[in-house]
Amino acid sequence: MRINYRHGLNKQDALAKLSTFLDTLAAQAGGKIENLTQKWDENGFTFSARVPTPIPFVKADVKGSFAVEDEVLTGDLEFPQLPQALLGKVETKVKEGLDTCFAKA
Repeated sequence: MRINYRHGLNKQDALAKLSTFLDTLAAQAGGKIENLTQKWDENGFTFSARVPTPIPFVKADVKGSFAVEDEVLTGDLEFPQLPQALLGKVETKVKEGLDTCFAKA
């Protein structure tokens, strides 16, 4: 799944705000993200985790990356165990997390 998001900031400011993104998603998921690994560089980060799904009591593995540029970022996410029908809900949750992350002062 590819997510393009317009943050409207320069790259450095966007990277600083994005640093709270995974914490924001974890909070929205009730802190239920497991086995989180992340690796940052000057352009963004890669990560993997086990996350809750829209199906109660079901978790799925996810891995991906977020690349940051001036004004925009691109996320590439893989959910190999998640049915295609649920990806729209997941995309909505990720965008809500980005909205929360970039709305913080």
